[in-house]
Amino acid sequence: MDQVRVQYPGVATDPAIGESKLFCLPDELTGEAAAQKLIRVREAMQKAKTDLLPITKLDQIAWLFNLRGQDIPYNPVFIAYAVLTLKEAFLLIAAYRTSGSTSPPGTGDTTAL
Repeated sequence: MDQVRVQYPGVATDPAIGESKLFCLPDELTGEAAAQKLIRVREAMQKAKTDLLPITKLDQIAWLFNLRGQDIPYNPVFIAYAVLTLKEAFLLIAAYRTSGSTSPPGTGDTTAL
């Protein structure tokens, strides 16, 4: 892979890492609190008999936590990963991006890592 990368010097070789501050959308705008979304997703997990759900799609992460960012031009998403269990949620981002809070508002079981 590295040999191919050096053939294209204009292409970034490091993976993208988000730097923008994240902001939370109010429930009035999203239609549902992030805590309620987590409950619904966990109910679906229980029906599917799974206890761990990794989430890698950026739009799904933004929707689930009611968070938005500016990491990708013309897209309100941010670079992150998330992992849900039946009791906890982990948002894998740099903690400084969530305005000093380790949990998005209303999601007390969520930890930003």
